[in-house]
Amino acid sequence: MAPLFVEIAVFSMWGCMLIIGGLVLTSQSLDLIRVGPLVPLTVLACVMPFAVGLHIMRRTLYHKHLLLEGLAMFDLRHAQCRLESDRDFVHKAIIDWYGTAEAFTDYVRGPLHDELLKSSLNFTIPAQYYAIILLGFVSESLDELLGLVVARAPWRSIIGHLIGHTIGMSAWVIIALELLAYISYRWAAPRKSWALNVGLSFLSFLPFPFYIGLGSSLTRAAVRRGLRQSFVIAFLSTTASFCTVRFNRLHPGQ
Repeated sequence: MAPLFVEIAVFSMWGCMLIIGGLVLTSQSLDLIRVGPLVPLTVLACVMPFAVGLHIMRRTLYHKHLLLEGLAMFDLRHAQCRLESDRDFVHKAIIDWYGTAEAFTDYVRGPLHDELLKSSLNFTIPAQYYAIILLGFVSESLDELLGLVVARAPWRSIIGHLIGHTIGMSAWVIIALELLAYISYRWAAPRKSWALNVGLSFLSFLPFPFYIGLGSSLTRAAVRRGLRQSFVIAFLSTTASFCTVRFNRLHPGQ
């Protein structure tokens, strides 16, 4: 059941990261993301696509909740097929396997519903998908790196950017996306009005730009300070990201 919903969430994150990468490059070309009072507003504007992505994920995960609730009231008699011959074939296969239609209905309402509910108490993005999701950010960071190479910057600055920003900031983004997936699942249920629903999505989104802005400030400060600091921030960020993905996710039943 997971691929039905994971793929939509991954596509939303991937699309948002590509848009953000383009916005960051645009802000850099306009010199809006340097040190100054415009930095917080620029960061907020660049990550705004994720407000839309979070809203899409909330709606998708709400349909997941509805599907699970529907299994608890499943009735084979109400199941429909486009062709009557298909319906007869499916019913015959069910009766051959389960004995009676009532036995199959009891199985769907009981063991199958409980198994899917237990495995769906939490929603997480498989770790391997982050290689796809992060393409937008990594492309933007490597574009900066190429600029340093073309400008014949010192090799320590080039390596520092690769380690501190490309790797270190990627780890920060992974943690932020984990937080986004958690919030999307926990507050998936829609509110009574459209305005309240959009407002909840926006409020749920607010921790994301704060975390991304903090990570961007720390990694860029480390890169400016030197190669050693770049390795330190990359190590700390990568360790925190690994612990988040590997150990700190909520498991079913918690």
